[in-house]
Amino acid sequence: MLDPFVKNPSGFGLDCSIEDKFILELKDALLYRTIKYKNNSNLSKPILLGPKEIIYPYHCDDFYLIIGDQKFEVFPVQEDYSRKVKIKLPIDKLEHLQEFQFTILCRWRDFYNFLANLHFSFRYNDVAKYKLVIKNYSLSHIKYILEIDGCEAIKNTDYYVTNDEIIISEKTIGLNKEICVKLMTISTPLKLGILEANKEKEKNKNLFLKHTIIVIQHLLSDAVHLIEAFEDLGAKKEAIFIVGIPYSTKHQTVNYLKKKGFKNISTPNKYPFEDSVRECMSAAIEYAKRENKSIVVVEDGGYVVPLLHSEFVKDSGLFLGAIEQTANGIWRDKKIESPICCPVINVAESTIKQRLEPPLIGRSVSKNIELIINKTYHSLEGIKIGIVGYGNIGSAIAKNLKSNGSIVTIYDKKSINRTSAKNDGFEVKDTIFELVKDRKIIIESTGEPWFPNVKDYKTLIPDFNHGCYFVSASSKRMGLDYSEFNKWIEPDLTTNIPGLGVRYILRTDPPREITLVADGYPINFFLGESVPDFDIAFILAWLFKCAQILVEKQKVLPKGIIDTNEDSDKWGFLAAQNSITEDHDHGLS
Repeated sequence: MLDPFVKNPSGFGLDCSIEDKFILELKDALLYRTIKYKNNSNLSKPILLGPKEIIYPYHCDDFYLIIGDQKFEVFPVQEDYSRKVKIKLPIDKLEHLQEFQFTILCRWRDFYNFLANLHFSFRYNDVAKYKLVIKNYSLSHIKYILEIDGCEAIKNTDYYVTNDEIIISEKTIGLNKEICVKLMTISTPLKLGILEANKEKEKNKNLFLKHTIIVIQHLLSDAVHLIEAFEDLGAKKEAIFIVGIPYSTKHQTVNYLKKKGFKNISTPNKYPFEDSVRECMSAAIEYAKRENKSIVVVEDGGYVVPLLHSEFVKDSGLFLGAIEQTANGIWRDKKIESPICCPVINVAESTIKQRLEPPLIGRSVSKNIELIINKTYHSLEGIKIGIVGYGNIGSAIAKNLKSNGSIVTIYDKKSINRTSAKNDGFEVKDTIFELVKDRKIIIESTGEPWFPNVKDYKTLIPDFNHGCYFVSASSKRMGLDYSEFNKWIEPDLTTNIPGLGVRYILRTDPPREITLVADGYPINFFLGESVPDFDIAFILAWLFKCAQILVEKQKVLPKGIIDTNEDSDKWGFLAAQNSITEDHDHGLS
């Protein structure tokens, strides 16, 4: 007996189109999967549809089948980490030119958490045209990478982006083939105006073509802009060598850079990390020799320049110069005993950095302290806080905390800073020993060890108030001498507290408890990205401009540390500062 139906629709004139539409809510997403069939065959036999089985990710639930204006609840069968939905359709065959459409609706829980690194695949047994739409979400203003079936997608060919949706163009799938979509986003804007403006002013679009660039930075999302700016002006991806500072590296940033083709990236996970810097320098030197390129260094913390003068002296001729952006780094560079072999551009002490950055860091530190102390079921109001260091950063932190109702006390080894703190209305102590007693929170804001002599720490550590919190607002793990601190702790009684820090029990009489927030590393990198990208964009533009001047004026720049505030402005650093400051003050972010 002849079968009255055609059981395999593929190739028999059955058109199938599938559209997945995610509609984002605050946390979840509604997934509408619409499947539409049309029988375009000239066969006399109807085409058999039969029951359907469709696999969904494990996080999906609340399934409904929608046909016309009717809605039916359907139930998945859970299998491993996916859910198979079995659907019995009310129609089992299609006659010539007949159409049939149905929609499966479900809720994908916590879909927003998947968006930064979305991996979504769909397989269908029939040949079909497939389209994916994500509504209430835009890629128009952030950096992202979109891959379809393992290849980076081409905008306006493979996909479209509007102000409130992403549309993956219609693709053919089926016969056990699948479409796979990977979306990686990082929380930074597509462009930072100040950096972009300075980059566009440069007429030589191959400015860095003949250079190797070593970048030692906090690999936050904003670092991507600086690294890509070097590439945009000629630097080859393979000529850029990157080391992320351990306690601040954001791995989404690293993954983004690797996906973009930057291969020379080191992400040490322990501090100190000089071994990683040595390896980076060795690789960069080898590449520079092979490709006949000179080396430009952009660093945060004074790692490369001291090593250049102690362990890489024979290769110092390859180094065109360095740009140092932190006070701690420039202090390390100034301690080099031999004559400095190349220009070192002092961004750390530049007027623009000293004026614009401290209020931003002060707000970031204060905000993070408040968020962390909230986890201990307290507010900052009425909390006794001691701040060691009343420089640009310390004074900004103190004023922010005072405005929150905290009782703030200051110590600074410089009498001029102690006087300034008194004039600003703060209680001031004459010694650190007095400061740490009876304080719930101690904030390090000096950027250096508190004492040159270890014996002073032996006197200080027992003075910490029981149950206090130690917070670093420096660019490194500073203030305490940690080798001495470790001698005082009971290692078996150490407690890691996720999202807060490490709680230690000190060998005092009686034993005392102290919590190192972020385990003593800078708090402004602990919970997030430190300072908002638009606010800190002026620093990226300033670092980029310094590298630009270094390359363009390499034949006339003197060796040694270069004062970028010099009134004569022989090299143009002061003019660059003024221009960037003006852009910042006028809101060009």
